[in-house]
Amino acid sequence: MKKSSPLAWWTWSLAVLFLFYEFFVRVFPSIMVKDLMAAFSVTAGTLGTLSAFFFYAYAPMQIPVGLLMDRFGARRLLTFAALFCGIGSFLFGTALHLAAAEFGRFLMGIGSAFAFVGMVYVCSHWFPPKKLALLVGIGNSVGMLGAVGAEGPLSFAVESFGWRWTVNAFGFIGIVLALILFLFIRK
Repeated sequence: MKKSSPLAWWTWSLAVLFLFYEFFVRVFPSIMVKDLMAAFSVTAGTLGTLSAFFFYAYAPMQIPVGLLMDRFGARRLLTFAALFCGIGSFLFGTALHLAAAEFGRFLMGIGSAFAFVGMVYVCSHWFPPKKLALLVGIGNSVGMLGAVGAEGPLSFAVESFGWRWTVNAFGFIGIVLALILFLFIRK
């Protein structure tokens, strides 16, 4: 029977932190509707398509994510996933044309696809089976707080600093998170 070490809890916490971050990234467009429509001179329908580019990548990636996680492990894949979210955020935040913003959202979707599965992988490999359901439930709840709690802080940041600065700040957070994941998650 596996015992839970402090390193296991640290690893789980980092995976949950990435899941929390991923939900912030997921809801970006819903907070910045007017700003995005003005920046790209688009209608609400086109903005919906821009937002959907996240899910165009996220949904099909759910199929290979588990296989990739078993093959390469949480350290590599969560690191690359956070990098994709960070780089995607930078592309989205600096985009002058709709196509560049769509590509940024697509990259965010690819990276985000690994968040939940990565957290479940960490739970199943670092903890005894009897703790799996509890840790996955807590991790998922904390992650979803990112979506629920994102509206207030993101709205404040967008109003105070502008949508581009806010998105770029999350790009920076994604890069830093990738570095932390790489340095502290072990096999």
